[in-house]
Amino acid sequence: MEQNTEIRLIALGASTGGTQALEKILFLLPKDFPCVIVVQHILPGFTTLLAEQLQHKSALKIQVARGGERVERGKVFLAAHGVQLRVKNKQGVFFLEQGEKEKKTGHCPSIDVLFSSCAILGKEAIGVILTGMGTDSSEGLLAMRQAGAYTIGQDEASSVVYGMPKAAYLHGAVVRQLPLDKIASELILKAKER
Repeated sequence: MEQNTEIRLIALGASTGGTQALEKILFLLPKDFPCVIVVQHILPGFTTLLAEQLQHKSALKIQVARGGERVERGKVFLAAHGVQLRVKNKQGVFFLEQGEKEKKTGHCPSIDVLFSSCAILGKEAIGVILTGMGTDSSEGLLAMRQAGAYTIGQDEASSVVYGMPKAAYLHGAVVRQLPLDKIASELILKAKER
């Protein structure tokens, strides 16, 4: 009998319409939920404000990543604007690292960069791509899926813009497509069962 795998990390990516989508998901997650790391394409200067707004709606502790933070239950980290964010492993301890400032797939921070780094967690991670324009996330989410992670794409009907979720789905990176109002319950279920 296969032993259940503990979910340590949920990686979320979003763009157009993502701030409202994040609010709906984070509102439903319990305070002891696995660590959530978010790349939201947003205008410069608004990431801190978004973190503050989300904190009012969530039981989780939400902050903008600065680099060096450990991946721990009950915490949500938003990628800071203008710097790439990755997950690193040092002797079994997972932590966040901020890196270069060059754009990848047209963005900094890039969902692809974060998701690709999360592949090191294999089955201990879940990747979610939400509403948004473009193709950022396809390569990284596929890397996560190939490493054994469960991956979710927001469906067309509930997306403000069905760009990134569609691109990831067509790329073979999405295990399951779900409407926005079903994503939080799926995350809770998967975090318990694995």
